[in-house]
Amino acid sequence: MHVSKALMPFVAAGFAGVVSLATPVWSQVVTPPPAQVAPVDEHIEKMPVPPARPEAQPVEAQPVQAQPKQAQIVLPDLPFESLAQKDEAGNFKPLSEPIQLAALRVNPTIEDKAKFFEDIKPILAERSLNVQNVLVSNIDLLERVDDGVFERVDFKDAASIKQLLEVTKPFLPPAAPKSLLEELRDTGKLTPVQFAFTANKIIRDYTLTINPAPTEGLDSTQQARVSMQRAAALLKNGSIEEYIFIYNQAKAAAAENFDTVVGMMEGLDEGKKSELAKVSESVKAASTKADKIAALRPLRDVLTIDQRKEWVRHCLIMIPQ
Repeated sequence: MHVSKALMPFVAAGFAGVVSLATPVWSQVVTPPPAQVAPVDEHIEKMPVPPARPEAQPVEAQPVQAQPKQAQIVLPDLPFESLAQKDEAGNFKPLSEPIQLAALRVNPTIEDKAKFFEDIKPILAERSLNVQNVLVSNIDLLERVDDGVFERVDFKDAASIKQLLEVTKPFLPPAAPKSLLEELRDTGKLTPVQFAFTANKIIRDYTLTINPAPTEGLDSTQQARVSMQRAAALLKNGSIEEYIFIYNQAKAAAAENFDTVVGMMEGLDEGKKSELAKVSESVKAASTKADKIAALRPLRDVLTIDQRKEWVRHCLIMIPQ
């Protein structure tokens, strides 16, 4: 019988268990010894008995040096401007930049913000190129985010969690740059307190405020669903939100400059050009920004994955600076 390597530890453990159970049975079967038995080694020349080893001297125990505990970060109780702002209609306003960058702007533990943002300009410039390269390479995964992989996740279902990990892993180290906050902390631009205040207070406040947890009229199953959605939102904003934000900016730029982007693409046959013309008509006919972006959805069926990567790269150029 062939046994895979993955199963060998379990097979070995099972075999050991059988032996341990059988041993007491074997020990119960004892044959009485004969009255006289000749020594089995009587014909072998006896070697002199070696002198006894000197007793080992007790070794004085050395005190174990206690490892210093990592100091617990205590966040100051400082007021801050919430990122969750509403418009006149009572709807939450969309952020104008990635959430980690927006949170740094309202962080009260950063006293001289003008100097801080001047100091991190080189980091932001280099980071922008790296993030865009990762974004373009994984455009198919961001399309799955558009389809609601975070909103549908079920943390009690292994298959659902696997799907979420498949989507997020390419956007995380070592495959991608660290998050902005981690990069600034690790390069000494943020203190541990500033880092923690940004992540644990400002970003958390925003995420949970725009994802409220209503309890009235919900049964236990619905309440659990809401809790999972809030947890997924925290995960998204703490991991790949920067990529999602820039991807949405690229789509908005494409909706406003559709024909220009099409003109920048190479190698399109007449069939694809005809299909893209239909998409262009739908985009122009849409009245709102959200509807225009939604009208771009058929591009997935018209363009190949490599063509969509080229498409997004052109769109990134069109984002207003």
